[in-house]
Amino acid sequence: MDLLKSAYFNRLLKKRPAQFILQLPFVILFFVMIAAGLFGNQFPDRNIAAIVTWTVWWGGVIFTFLIFGRLWCAVCPWAAVAEWLQKLSFWRVNRAPLTLGNKWPVRLRNLYLMAGAFVLITWAEFAFDMVLSPRNTAYLAVVTLFAAIIVSVLYERRTFCRYICPIGGMIGTYSTCSTMTVSARDKGICRGCHTKDCIHGNEKGYGCPVYEYPEGMDTASYCTLCTECMKTCPHDNISLNTRPVAAELMVPRERPLDEAFMAVLTAGIALFHGLTMIPVWFRWQEFFYYGEGIPPVVAATVALIIFLIAVLLFYRLFSLMAGEGSFSRQAFALVPLALFFHLGHNCLHLFGESGKAITVMSDPFGWGWNLFGTAGMRIGPLFPIPTINLIQWLFVASGCIISLVVVWKRGNGLREKGVMALAVLALTAVYVWMLNQPMVMRIGM
Repeated sequence: MDLLKSAYFNRLLKKRPAQFILQLPFVILFFVMIAAGLFGNQFPDRNIAAIVTWTVWWGGVIFTFLIFGRLWCAVCPWAAVAEWLQKLSFWRVNRAPLTLGNKWPVRLRNLYLMAGAFVLITWAEFAFDMVLSPRNTAYLAVVTLFAAIIVSVLYERRTFCRYICPIGGMIGTYSTCSTMTVSARDKGICRGCHTKDCIHGNEKGYGCPVYEYPEGMDTASYCTLCTECMKTCPHDNISLNTRPVAAELMVPRERPLDEAFMAVLTAGIALFHGLTMIPVWFRWQEFFYYGEGIPPVVAATVALIIFLIAVLLFYRLFSLMAGEGSFSRQAFALVPLALFFHLGHNCLHLFGESGKAITVMSDPFGWGWNLFGTAGMRIGPLFPIPTINLIQWLFVASGCIISLVVVWKRGNGLREKGVMALAVLALTAVYVWMLNQPMVMRIGM
């Protein structure tokens, strides 16, 4: 289904203020959370910065990847503020932007820098106890914002989003499973177009900020749903299509090695996040701290490095047994499993803890306010725990099945299909074991 066949929806998305109107509430909330983190009460369950960032946003945004792909990128406050400053405009087309307009180095036009930033932000979450520290959460938000602004001043378009953003690689990888994608309706029309306004821009809008060309778009990994191509295409040749889950991964086309590496890394970090929420992790940290005198941050750093290397070696071993070329071809079979495990893992945070967001909305700084009369409320899990557990199991089972189908569709011969299916089943067994462990909640229900 092409959603842009709806005349009303088509007209709405082509209006220049549309994206600004969507971005503004998130930008306002973003700065409120920074202020609360810096100046508010530092108890995490009484501060909007900790609750909204790590329970509501981090717990819930992943669900949007499955349905809408990179929709978060369209409203992201980091990108919005940096882009407003770069363009010196909220929505009007300005042909004299505030940027040096440098080209990003060719050797860095891949996902490796983004993968490193993803690992770094994962490490920082544990090293600086982000989840339990509103102030450190605010510091992280401010540092990332300044990085986005500096890159937007030095380089053209949304270079930060395309090559640097610490969560952009994860979002792009998971978006390959999304049920929505932007593409050209008729590639022949694109080939016959001489102006290429979707790339260069015109009086109606800018060229694609992440350098994507609709005719050649065969993945949802990079499109940020900014709608500029919908505004600038003189032939109304852009479609916003719905599709089955992971349909993109079912097509056995070759993908670059950096994308394959990012897929395996994303699966590893999803696994690592699950590990850090179960009692085994805390016993391990206590052993090293009390038994060996090693600070938890050092133990967490070493564990993260060893764990990610182990996951990469695990997948590399199976890909070697599967045959030549299977590393790049089959890495994407891990994506549905990782995404659905991540969804299941986040269910307990989102449905178990997010009720606290209702209380902190009345007292965002923890100063004793009661703006909406909810500050004194004690809200438990949104669903009974057995129901949440059932949802978690359904997610993991669905991810396993979809990943096995992807293995079969992408596989080159029975040997490769069989070996990589075993890899998926082995990872599924680890995910199932983790779900069977009591989860230590970050803030407490």
